[in-house]
Amino acid sequence: MRSAGSARGVRRGYAVSGRGGRYAQAKLLRALQEREYLPLGATVPVRFEANVISAAAVSLEEAVAQGRFREDLRFRLDVIPLSLPPLRERPEDILYLFQHFSGLEVTAEARAMLCDYAWPGNVRELQNVAHYVLAFRRNGQVEAADLPERILRSGQGDGSAAPVANRPRLSVGATRSTGSRSTATPSSRPSRPVGGVAPQPHDVSASAA
Repeated sequence: MRSAGSARGVRRGYAVSGRGGRYAQAKLLRALQEREYLPLGATVPVRFEANVISAAAVSLEEAVAQGRFREDLRFRLDVIPLSLPPLRERPEDILYLFQHFSGLEVTAEARAMLCDYAWPGNVRELQNVAHYVLAFRRNGQVEAADLPERILRSGQGDGSAAPVANRPRLSVGATRSTGSRSTATPSSRPSRPVGGVAPQPHDVSASAA
């Protein structure tokens, strides 16, 4: 975002709006239409130039129909819409992303379980699973027994995965007498990923509104 005016010079930045509701949507719509905004505590609006990229985790058409999103703001933002399906609908990306986050090879059984899982948390959940495996893996490749229990339960494995009770655990040491700092020693230390397979981006076609 660029602020115009010789006194302020040129500034770049980002504006992020989360669950602001329809009041925040009205403010954003006005700013986009007028190309100006009123900073908090100011009495003179500031003009700006901006290229706007917006993202939503829900269907804006449904949100408009339910009265949760302004239709005029949707049309203001809907210039070049891009649709990225959830991770469960593009299984070809799951292994690329997992190996990118972990840097580890994956056995055939573990690959099948990763691809069969629904991934309700999408890429964030996949990244967290990769970090979990780095902390508790048994050797240099990812086996089915290294995956979190929820993935094992949803998979079609043969039951050979290690039960939860036999998995590595974090042993918390006693609090030192000097200060309030406590130590936690992992029974299986995570190792830094080496190499890895770069993810291939999902093919998204843009269509002008």
